[in-house]
Amino acid sequence: MNDNLDEFLGITSEPAKIAMLIIGYSGDIKSTRLQKLSLVAKGILDGKVPISHGAYLFEGYSDDIDESTETMRSEGFLNYEAGKGFYLSGDGKKLFLCLSKKEPKLNDVAKKVSEMFKGLSDRQVTAVTYKLFSQLTENPIIKEEMIRIGENINIETFKLKDKQ
Repeated sequence: MNDNLDEFLGITSEPAKIAMLIIGYSGDIKSTRLQKLSLVAKGILDGKVPISHGAYLFEGYSDDIDESTETMRSEGFLNYEAGKGFYLSGDGKKLFLCLSKKEPKLNDVAKKVSEMFKGLSDRQVTAVTYKLFSQLTENPIIKEEMIRIGENINIETFKLKDKQ
């Protein structure tokens, strides 16, 4: 099975790996939160506002993350339940362990981001990304609400620089 996982990881995209790691460290995670955490992770990895995420209805959306989660779901690595979100299947847990060992930098960033945002509501996570990536908030529907929620969040606690 490990040879199959190694082979699968060899052809797996970076967005899929980021999504799998974030889901593995976060547990049950809804799509919007996954999008926001992957935006932060990609920002840390790239050291800048990632071009992979564009301004969408709620800012910071990546087609690659969305497509990757659907692919991983169809491959049997992820499960999804309405109201609960994405979570690792039995095979997904095996892939997660393999991935966390094979991709130490991606693993460290995904773990750091997941831990950094633990305890914040999905709306607070979105508000933080509005502050961190204001370039991607051109025309979102909920911008005023996110600015209001973000007023009480100290952005300095969310360092984007990767400590290596």
